[in-house]
Amino acid sequence: MKQEVGRRTIFRSPSAVLLALAGMVVFLGLALYFSSARKTPVYFVEKTLKFRSALHQKEAIARDLLGGLNAALKSGQYPGTLVSPNLMEEEGIALFAYENDSLAYWSTSGVPLPFLNFDEDFLLDVMKLRNGWYRVMRMRDGPRLLLGFILLKQDYFINNEFLKDRFAPGFDADQSVGLSLDPTDSKFHVTREDGAFLFSLIFDPVQEGNLRYPFAAGLMYLLAILCMLYGLYALRQLRFFRKRPALH
Repeated sequence: MKQEVGRRTIFRSPSAVLLALAGMVVFLGLALYFSSARKTPVYFVEKTLKFRSALHQKEAIARDLLGGLNAALKSGQYPGTLVSPNLMEEEGIALFAYENDSLAYWSTSGVPLPFLNFDEDFLLDVMKLRNGWYRVMRMRDGPRLLLGFILLKQDYFINNEFLKDRFAPGFDADQSVGLSLDPTDSKFHVTREDGAFLFSLIFDPVQEGNLRYPFAAGLMYLLAILCMLYGLYALRQLRFFRKRPALH
């Protein structure tokens, strides 16, 4: 009984009205902020810079792994313990080693590669294979050629519930973003650490001007409306209004 009275008192107190009003103002302000944040050219520049930074971090990881792989092969050790079995799933990186043009080591079978290294595509820094786009890292030590393939984006000829186009872990990009080796296809360029061009990111022009945080904006508007309704209910429970039914 006392708890029920306490609940009624809370709804009938001026503090409940003030709390609801404050919540409505806060959520409405956040809703307006999220609604004003739109995908402008500056937004696409920021996404490109973040993509480039993430790629450079993966390149550093791949270089370290290739160095360790080369040292292991040179000493005659099997490098399996040096490479995580989940390297491709966790970092999107695959390692390969060729000895005298023969494939001597591979960390995954999920990358469609030829068995010999004479393929002219290996001269490119970025390759488009059957299942996606890759950044190619190379290291040569005498007759040994080591390759690190950094998955950029899975890109299939067909898409179904098993095969879906998506960017690799670490790249914060929507699947609608395309890649091109032609620098004239887009002004959003991803470069190597020395500034050399690698590829262009092609953003969907339809997205320009769209909300950056549509879900957050809608949620804030909903919370603002709920606070307003709660405030109106709490306001009607005040003694001043209960004694004046005409104001209801």
